[in-house]
Amino acid sequence: MEKISGQTKCLEKELGTQETTIRDYNEELNVAEEAARVALVESIGLQRKLFMGPPPSSRSTLYDRSMESCNSSVYSQGPPVKTPPKVTSGQPDADDEFWAARQTKR
Repeated sequence: MEKISGQTKCLEKELGTQETTIRDYNEELNVAEEAARVALVESIGLQRKLFMGPPPSSRSTLYDRSMESCNSSVYSQGPPVKTPPKVTSGQPDADDEFWAARQTKR
């Protein structure tokens, strides 16, 4: 009888340990599910932004600004001239020569 009682206590202790482990895993699973839900919602939001563009209010603002700055003569002049990069070494290099040649052509 003592042997059965000892085995029962051992099994009850093991069962308690397993129940604790199950609770821990369930908590971790709940956290992971919530993180997945949040990630899915954010992903859907980003996809909507990507495919639909900015909200209508900002879209109209961008359109209005682009039309205000639109000048047909700008397009006939060619691309805008870029300013040469700063020389950091103090010595002219191939980039400096390229930009100098571009500026003298204009």
